[in-house]
Amino acid sequence: MTTLTPETRARRVAGLLAGARAELDARGWHRGDHVDETTGAVDLSGALRLAAGSHPYELPDDPAAVQALCDAEDELVFELGGNPILVDSGEYLAAWNDHPGRALSQVLTLLKQTHSAIAVWEVAE
Repeated sequence: MTTLTPETRARRVAGLLAGARAELDARGWHRGDHVDETTGAVDLSGALRLAAGSHPYELPDDPAAVQALCDAEDELVFELGGNPILVDSGEYLAAWNDHPGRALSQVLTLLKQTHSAIAVWEVAE
């Protein structure tokens, strides 16, 4: 396995976050499952998986894309105040996304804030 520099890791995660936002803009947001088969709308996890090059229900085939996806989920959980070492980041994000009071604007804000935090971190290195 190749060891990534912090800068490369940050760029990959930032790319996935931006890609997830684009998927949500294009398809619409969904609560309750990775994808609404009727409308094509996706939840946060489904948008991240699409941005990583896979179907909303599947993980990417490429190990580097899987690692970037896991890193992105961890960064989002951290931004929400969770500890990705102590929780399953995918489950944490699914529960957050599916909360009855959740709105698309909150999902987009989370993606933007996390992207900004990574960009600041990358510059600070």
